[in-house]
Amino acid sequence: QSFCSRMDVESTQSNTDIESELSELTGIQKVLKSPGTIIGLIIYSIIFIVFLIIFTPNFYCAAKWWEILIIAILFLSTNITMFYLDIFTGKLKGLDEKAVDLWTIVHFLAGCIFGVMFPFLWMEILNIGWEILEYTTKGLGDKESMGNRVVDAIAVTCGWFVVVLSLYAQDRFIEFPLVFGDGC
Repeated sequence: QSFCSRMDVESTQSNTDIESELSELTGIQKVLKSPGTIIGLIIYSIIFIVFLIIFTPNFYCAAKWWEILIIAILFLSTNITMFYLDIFTGKLKGLDEKAVDLWTIVHFLAGCIFGVMFPFLWMEILNIGWEILEYTTKGLGDKESMGNRVVDAIAVTCGWFVVVLSLYAQDRFIEFPLVFGDGC
């Protein structure tokens, strides 16, 4: 065997070994072993915080504090529960193959909380950005079916519309918040 073909065989074996090792790990273990995932999460978090600083002070005025609190508690409690059961412990298996799963509820509630934080355009940037992050990194949803990704993105958008249309119907916005959210 030539040197190059031996290197190809060794490389293929090491890639297979790495993939096999990663498939045995829970989501959080995959995340911690993947520098790309950690970097992606940091970048997403920075973008989220920038959007939060820019839009939320002018946008959340449409909702009352207790409405925001109820949505935040629902979102955080379901997200923490799902994170623990699925990503941290790995107890929930087979969710990635189904288009609609328990994470759909979390995505819908994320849309609801985004409905009191961001105008439509910026919410969609975060929404689609998250789905891209899940697709391109390890441990966050890299095994999800395309149907699941689409349903997740639609669930976020639907949650946003439920909250924003409810507030808009009560005349809490001066204009519908497509790009800017300073219309309270």
